[in-house]
Amino acid sequence: MSSSAARTPTDGSSQYYNGYYEAGEPLNLSYATIPDGQYVLGYSMTMLANSAAPDALVNCSFVDPNGQIGYLSTDFSVSPADGTVKRIERQAAFDLPSLTIALRCSPTVTGEFSAQFSDIAVTIERVGD
Repeated sequence: MSSSAARTPTDGSSQYYNGYYEAGEPLNLSYATIPDGQYVLGYSMTMLANSAAPDALVNCSFVDPNGQIGYLSTDFSVSPADGTVKRIERQAAFDLPSLTIALRCSPTVTGEFSAQFSDIAVTIERVGD
């Protein structure tokens, strides 16, 4: 694997990935640790992704990077990596154990791939209790 990643500016709200990636290889954009409870989790970002493969997609979702619960599938987004700018916004309710979550995107094909994620915003709202 030969790839590179850059975070700009220093707050991490913009990230660039470029290189050779395996299908499903994680691009972790943000992390948060939360106590158990009911939450409304949301994310928004602007994405510009490119791949030589015409059927390439970019999947994004909150995940548990430690594998306790895997993907939080109700907030899953799929966007083509076709060189056009996309605005992605998702929000969903979850009942979660205490864990660390990551906002993660990944390409669906193996090969040369680049992606610019900007204006990344994550919202975590505890509900109930």
